[in-house]
Amino acid sequence: YHAKKTIESFGGKFEIQSHEGEGATITMTLPKAPAPKWFIEKLTIEPGCQIISIDDDVSIHQVWKGRFESKQLMSVNVAHLTFTSANEFKSWFKDPGNQTIKSKRLYLVDYELLNQNATGLDIIEELGIGAQAILVTSRYEEDKIRERCDKLGVRMIPKAMAGFVPIEITKPKEHFDGILLDDDGLVHSCWAMDA
Repeated sequence: YHAKKTIESFGGKFEIQSHEGEGATITMTLPKAPAPKWFIEKLTIEPGCQIISIDDDVSIHQVWKGRFESKQLMSVNVAHLTFTSANEFKSWFKDPGNQTIKSKRLYLVDYELLNQNATGLDIIEELGIGAQAILVTSRYEEDKIRERCDKLGVRMIPKAMAGFVPIEITKPKEHFDGILLDDDGLVHSCWAMDA
């Protein structure tokens, strides 16, 4: 009775099916809770983009590499770059040769970079990449970190979820030619001027 009432108080269902001599099946169904606004429910990858992971832990780079290879991201011209040093990443970022496709980047950044002067959020703020950055950290429950992420426009993935967050590749945009069929010269002139 207590379990049934508790589950129902959450908006769920509690069902028991019992068959003599076979056993009982208990089913608890709970409504899906909305994800917190800071949580990334899926990674949406645009063809032709660069994914840059910055983490002092090499194993997390291997997790991302395995995930991206299994989704065959290289076939849609997605590059994955890895950095274990904040200074190395900042030097790469500021190099004039790496300025061309800044808008088509996704940064997966750890918060705690051991034996380094800056946190991942310090780097995100310094370089102004909050809109393109996701903090991948095990410290996602800390209010101070959440508040700073909110201020910088950064969302988060708990580090333990890095191997499980769904990855989706966006379809490339299709472009169509417009063809005007009209026997009125004025209409043609108006469209020509507008074009």
